[in-house]
Parts: sequence; C-alpha cells; structure tokens
Amino acid sequence: MSATIVSIHIASQTKGVMTELESAQLQTTKGIIGDRYFDKGDMRNVTLVEQESLADVTRDYGIEVPRGATRRNIVTSGIALNHLVGREFSIGEVRLKGTELCEPCAIMERSIGPGA
Repeated sequence: MSATIVSIHIASQTKGVMTELESAQLQTTKGIIGDRYFDKGDMRNVTLVEQESLADVTRDYGIEVPRGATRRNIVTSGIALNHLVGREFSIGEVRLKGTELCEPCAIMERSIGPGA
C-alpha cells in the first residue's frame, strides 16, 4: 500500500476551528497557506496523524475521533509516521521531512476528551 492523504485540515488562527479542505497549497519551508502555523519560522509547518491510529483508538477505547479533532493538518493512510523523524518522505505529490513527533495538545484533549 502506498501512502495517501485521507483529509486536509487548517485553522486560520490559534485555537480556531479546524476546517477540512478538498485540497491545499503548500509553500516550501512555510507550510499550508491559510493555516495558523504558516510561515511561523521554527514552528511546525505541517502536522500529520495516521488514519490507522484513529481507527485504533475507536477499536481499543470505543471513542470515535473525528479527523479534524486531532488538530493535525493532514490525516494519512498507509505510512508509519513515527519512523520518519529525521527523514524525507512523500505522501501523494507532497514531499516532506519529519522533524519531530507531534504530541497531543490541550486543545485536542478538550475536543476529544481527557487523556487524548
């Protein structure tokens, strides 16, 4: 199975509502145009989460996690993201570099529930 993009999400401002997009424009070293983290220097340009991880949460805990509730920009399928820190990789037509694991945030915990 090859890596695919399941959905794309942005929030125009910090703590803002995540909006699902049909497509997005990315700018090298800056991120997704229109997203709260676009062109923020040292901050994460694009954040990702595996669709398979969301399915695991549903299976193991009975919690349905809407894709945008994770606060991550891109939901992927067919790629193990945690192994890509420090490596370049492609998802669809997009070429990315993994720089760090993206741990759950307080906003995500509020939208999904305690312990998210």
